[in-house]
Amino acid sequence: MKEELYSKGPEAIGQLVASSKVTGSKATSDKDDLGFEGVKALFASEADSLIKIEQEIRSHLGADLSLLTEISEYLLQLGGKRIRPLLCCFSSRLFGQPVASKEIISASAGIEIIHMATLLHDDIIDRSLVRRHSESAFSKFGQTPTLLTGDFLLVRAFGICSRLGSFVAGNTEKACVELTEGELMEGHLGAGREVSLEDYITIGSKKTASLFGLATAIAAHYCASDRGDIEKLRKFGIHTGILFQMVDDILDIAADRSMLGKPGGIDLRQKVPTLVNVLWTQLEPEKATEFFAQAEYSDSQIEETRQYLMKSEVIDQAMQQIKIQHQTAKDLLDNLGSPEVDPTIKAKLVELLDYTVNRIPENPA
Repeated sequence: MKEELYSKGPEAIGQLVASSKVTGSKATSDKDDLGFEGVKALFASEADSLIKIEQEIRSHLGADLSLLTEISEYLLQLGGKRIRPLLCCFSSRLFGQPVASKEIISASAGIEIIHMATLLHDDIIDRSLVRRHSESAFSKFGQTPTLLTGDFLLVRAFGICSRLGSFVAGNTEKACVELTEGELMEGHLGAGREVSLEDYITIGSKKTASLFGLATAIAAHYCASDRGDIEKLRKFGIHTGILFQMVDDILDIAADRSMLGKPGGIDLRQKVPTLVNVLWTQLEPEKATEFFAQAEYSDSQIEETRQYLMKSEVIDQAMQQIKIQHQTAKDLLDNLGSPEVDPTIKAKLVELLDYTVNRIPENPA
């Protein structure tokens, strides 16, 4: 089983079925890997736990109305990197646990189900027709069924987390409030709106990184002997999540459709205050303001702007910000106080940070 997972890479995690057999994902070409090749062994090392998490997720997708289950399972079978569950599992093992406990499996499943709900809601907000190289649930099933399925998944996730005690329940509530705040704060560029780099990081820490921080904090809560490590590992998760978001922002410019599973340049077209777009408004305010003031764009405009930005100082500055987040996260790992910290697992967490950065292609589109 682990060998099969290793051969197919981390995207195959999203294709686990009830029989625990790993199948391939929608994106299987070498070009789709976005840095996956070098971390197949990293994902495979937690294959047993990830399989249990996938099974736990599926066990909570049932409903009297079959459409809720159908939409949920449709999204699940589209695949995904399962970064949050992997982060939770590794973080628990960081403190000397030989395998992920039942509580870690349940918490990881709950967090991933929340993430699934946000994907359904995001596709409605963005009117996105494509998700992971396939038709989005929004496009396939329509707005109302997709919206209500997202709500259904959130209820299922809260049910899981509420049974894990007050720490997990309370921190799950806090993380979900933060990701909602981040979504609302994000907004769009244009119409005289200015978004600073500090604003961007605040938004990212809420919208994307809150679930990363939740995953690592829960692991430390269950496993760390030094209670101060709960907050340190939560911050590690937050900076890892911000790092992940920054890389995604660059990929919108640097990667093509075959690599992303959706068209490139969506964030440009939708005027999203991504790392790239925010830095562009700061480094070239007149040019960026003129671009974002337009009501709509042709495909050729988006492509020309992508190519322009890839050759500009914007990407260099964005990479500098990525290096800062990478180093900050690594430093937090180096300052943990629990004596049982496993250096081998810590190295794997650093490798996960490296993998996140290595998703950026060496030869951009």
